[in-house]
Amino acid sequence: MRAAILDKYDKNGRELQIRELPAPEPGPGEVLVRVHTAGVNPLDNMIIRGEVKLIVPYHLPLTMGNELVGTVEALGPGAHRFAVWAPNAKYVSLVGEFNNWDRSADPMER
Repeated sequence: MRAAILDKYDKNGRELQIRELPAPEPGPGEVLVRVHTAGVNPLDNMIIRGEVKLIVPYHLPLTMGNELVGTVEALGPGAHRFAVWAPNAKYVSLVGEFNNWDRSADPMER
């Protein structure tokens, strides 16, 4: 998989690198999502510049990304809210409340 990795904070925001990494295995309560599209928002820029490190102690190297659209590919133990299917899922937020999830296509909601 390709990932945007931050190795060190940089006030100029130039230290972000795209790297090939092995695909992770989902842990307990986690899901593995194949990302189709990812966004960059002001929080990402603040993280890169180190502006939130006193509030949220990220551990470097850090895989960046707070917004994505993707497909659930695997479930970790205890991840019961989702199913490996999601062809019609339109939005997943890692920091939000899934408030834009297309529940009409969700087999868990039927």
